[in-house]
Amino acid sequence: MPAIMEPNQQRVSTASHTLIFCAKSPLNEQHLQNLLTQEDKDGRFNCDEDKQKMDQGRRFFVNYNSNTPQNQLDWEAKQLYIALGQLLFAAAAIGVDSTAMEGFDKEKMDEALDLKHQGLRSILVVTLGYRSVDDSNASRPKSRLPKEQIFTQL
Repeated sequence: MPAIMEPNQQRVSTASHTLIFCAKSPLNEQHLQNLLTQEDKDGRFNCDEDKQKMDQGRRFFVNYNSNTPQNQLDWEAKQLYIALGQLLFAAAAIGVDSTAMEGFDKEKMDEALDLKHQGLRSILVVTLGYRSVDDSNASRPKSRLPKEQIFTQL
């Protein structure tokens, strides 16, 4: 795929699954109503008051983070990184290897997948599968900065 930058081409071409995390752009009234309708159909609310509270809470955060289109997109990207963290932990828990990457051309990805037409913008890519037996990274020891350089204890 031409949208994937060269260092990541092999990761994508050999992965069993490649996921493109996308943000809704813009995050508009129609989308918010669609979410609420789906949650209602799925039985997420015990009563109308619960439904109204969910809608109000969601709108509060959307409005708080949407003073410009770029701020809205930045906030949505942060929300996607929360979902990414869950995906990576879940994959590891079932023995599936994963690689998260930003090494792709977002404009090319959006064009290749016709995302703009769908009201979406690509944010990040994740490959899933099982590492190759000759993956040199798997046999090398991990390297991390000492915790004293990373954390501040209060």
